[in-house]
Amino acid sequence: MTLKKKFKAAVLFKQKSKLKIVELDFPKFLDYGQVLVKIIYSGICGSQIGEIDGVKGRDKFLPHCLGHEGSGKVLAVGPGVKKVKKGDKVVLHWKPSNGIDAKPARYNMGKKIINSGKITTFSEYSVVSENRITKINKIKINLKDAALLGCTLTTAIGFLNYDIKLKKGESILIWGAGSIGLALTKFSKYLSARPISVVDLSHKKLEEAKKMGADRCFKFKSNRSFKEIYNINKNSDVVIDTTGNVGIIEKSYDMISSIGRLGLVGVPHHKKKISINPLAINLGKKLVGCHGGIKKPHVDIPNYAKLIRDRKIRVSDLIEKVIKLRQLNEYIYKIKNNKTTKKILIKF
Repeated sequence: MTLKKKFKAAVLFKQKSKLKIVELDFPKFLDYGQVLVKIIYSGICGSQIGEIDGVKGRDKFLPHCLGHEGSGKVLAVGPGVKKVKKGDKVVLHWKPSNGIDAKPARYNMGKKIINSGKITTFSEYSVVSENRITKINKIKINLKDAALLGCTLTTAIGFLNYDIKLKKGESILIWGAGSIGLALTKFSKYLSARPISVVDLSHKKLEEAKKMGADRCFKFKSNRSFKEIYNINKNSDVVIDTTGNVGIIEKSYDMISSIGRLGLVGVPHHKKKISINPLAINLGKKLVGCHGGIKKPHVDIPNYAKLIRDRKIRVSDLIEKVIKLRQLNEYIYKIKNNKTTKKILIKF
């Protein structure tokens, strides 16, 4: 299929800089395993903001498109694609699934080449790899809620289920009440953990955490407040850090029980190191990293979508605001400076 239209996309040209909203040309054709998707909603994930700020180090692929969670409709498929067809409603996710692992798309902006990943979602349209989308045609949920299945919801549910293996009645402490922290709180409640404790700097975010099911909320102010948090939550079965703060990670390791689990969801700066006592790991403590939570997106995403459809979980209360692409830099600034409470979505 020949593609002729231009489309708007947010592009990162330089780390630690604002994204530029530009017009890109579609590729002249879809390559093997590629799928053209009309993006309807895209989430703004904290890890994408970390990518802009260089948290993981130097970016070798500049300039490039961004965004890794969203929902949309398939417009066309390239050679070899069998998983989806034109007209399918899909969730776009960064975690690879079944299907072809296609090469990343490259777009033209005049004579300049703009790189892309296997999936990008900060754009009106996106050419993605077949193994980065999952269709949800037969499950009646709206695409606004479905966008969160690309990362936020699947990370929270999958991490608690598969990696942490949270059990009914276990105690859990969550550092950070941003969108992922609130999702972890909600699904800890769904899994019948108790007590659920949440720590944040923002009173407003802690109020939201209570609505999601937190039994205890702590506003972090100083080392004195940490001592109170430590004493109340010492010997927790599970502690999860969403902040990436190495000091919190180290102290949380001491806070879990002798056979407890410390989950790392937040991403520390690549130059930061943590120091822990390895003997405790030998004796039963676990340090658990998060890499997207879900194991099989083509299985897990439809299953989680059914929970939304059947009203076993409600996700609309995790969404704070829906914005336009032109507002993206404004809201990235607000997210970085704790001026938002819950998930921000872009609607195209």
